[in-house]
Amino acid sequence: MSEYLAIDWERRSVRVVSANISRGQVIVRKAFTASWPATADPSENPQQAGQWIAQLLKQHGIGCPQVHIVLPREDTVVRQLDLPQVSSDEVADIVRLQIESRTATSLDELEFDFLPYPQPAQAESLRVLVFTIPQSRKTTILQALQSAGLEPVIIAVSPVTTAQLVLEQSRLKRFAATETNLVIARHGERLEFSLVRDRHLLMAHASRGLTADGQLEVGGVLTELRRAMGAFARNESRVEVDRAWVLGPKQENEELAEAIRQNLGYTVELFDPWETYAAANAEAADGHFGQYAASLGLLAGIAHPSLPAIDFLHPRRALEQPARRRPSGITGGAACGGASVV
Repeated sequence: MSEYLAIDWERRSVRVVSANISRGQVIVRKAFTASWPATADPSENPQQAGQWIAQLLKQHGIGCPQVHIVLPREDTVVRQLDLPQVSSDEVADIVRLQIESRTATSLDELEFDFLPYPQPAQAESLRVLVFTIPQSRKTTILQALQSAGLEPVIIAVSPVTTAQLVLEQSRLKRFAATETNLVIARHGERLEFSLVRDRHLLMAHASRGLTADGQLEVGGVLTELRRAMGAFARNESRVEVDRAWVLGPKQENEELAEAIRQNLGYTVELFDPWETYAAANAEAADGHFGQYAASLGLLAGIAHPSLPAIDFLHPRRALEQPARRRPSGITGGAACGGASVV
């Protein structure tokens, strides 16, 4: 049974998950959250940040040298681009040109990766979802990991990994793979909305300011959700949500789930990732287990890949790269023993 390490790498904190994957099952052993010390801000002092990470993992008895990194949606810029129909190998170059024409930032200062969109028959254009981050963000992360003695396997993004978690649950429940799923996930003070259809990510939205005293403000969440869905609908001919998934402790989210049913008319699934993936003796530093959904989704994608990945460490250079994403999923899953589970 191999050990895997995943870290939600946020600007104020890290969320760490240590888990085993055996026979296609993810089993969480430890999960904890820690705030970056003022003297170890990775954007300003990556070497000190790496030393702090190394000490943190040592304190928790985690010795895995390979790490899977997840960045939050709010650290990325997401664009939906319509491209001319070109060969698969030309798509990355066209995306590059489109980004250059839409931003004042030099492309040399950016990192990007993109996802294919479901393509209707006889489509005149090719639609992709593009994620960009400052190159400096990737550079400081890699410097910190080197200082920590850790080898990065993937630099993913939370909307994709969290959606992967939902697709895995949908598969286990035998729901239709063609359903359109709305994913609502809370990561600390941040709330993310994602839309997935036919195993493709269609929308990725993030918002803050929707909590008060640690509790979700249901009215504010509904308003923000309507706004996000309305913005998405402007570029879509059809927006029909078959199922909404609210991630996190079920008791905490019952009010929100009922409000979504009553006000939006969606079928709602309450899903607590901790109930599904934590071992009976798993250690967690706090009770907000839903906030580990992004890292858990990345690990679930290693066990059962079903969604194309965003990976700023190995960005896509063609529409399909089977060697990188067997089978077009979140692979790159290195266990501490060096084995891969796909």
